[in-house]
Amino acid sequence: MRLLYSRKIFVKVFQHQRQEALFQGHADAFDYFGGVPKTIVYDNMKTAVKKVLEGTKREEQGYFIQFRSYYLFDAQFCAPAKGNEKGQVEKLVQTARAQFLVPVPQVSDLQVLNHYLLEQCDAYEETYVPKTKEQVGERFLQEKQQLLPIIGTHPCARKVRASVNSLSLVNFETNAYSVPTRYAGRKDAQINAYVNHIEINIDGNCVAKHERSYEKLQEIFEVDHYLDELERKPKYHPACAPSSKS
Repeated sequence: MRLLYSRKIFVKVFQHQRQEALFQGHADAFDYFGGVPKTIVYDNMKTAVKKVLEGTKREEQGYFIQFRSYYLFDAQFCAPAKGNEKGQVEKLVQTARAQFLVPVPQVSDLQVLNHYLLEQCDAYEETYVPKTKEQVGERFLQEKQQLLPIIGTHPCARKVRASVNSLSLVNFETNAYSVPTRYAGRKDAQINAYVNHIEINIDGNCVAKHERSYEKLQEIFEVDHYLDELERKPKYHPACAPSSKS
């Protein structure tokens, strides 16, 4: 994200481009800037746009509308295949790659990489705004006064409907996550997928929370979810086949 007047930048890396990463990136950028831009320009990415209509009209994704309505900013969309209409951001991608990622930083994980990138964003304030004698940091002090206040943090989650199988597991993407055994067989679970964790809600309550796995074909269990069943069936194990008997 780049502010237009000051050219102040925010750069962060995620493991994917799904809607929850879009939301989390926005929330982190707003915190970094200390405010919310009144209007943000986008291309027609599917995480924000459900359908491109005539002219500048768009049918936006429902959760994207909820997100921007919470922060009170307006969305403006580029014409299809006209990324140059948000050229400052397109140029920022090139700048970040050339100046921050060459040579490739030697880091242990994304958290360390993003800490490094944040330091580069801070240092970028000493860059001069094109065709002016003012630095980015100097202009940002002026622009920050025009940003909308941050009134809180909207949940940065993608919501997915799911069912609980007979082993008290909920499938999400390629992995399965446990919930308490009393919910086995329920068809009305909702997964709130955040970048780093998932929450499983049933009847409006969060019944399970797990660190999100980006590996494949994993089964993530919480032992406490099976205590009631273990007391009732001492030989029970969640990995048993559904047809097994005790």
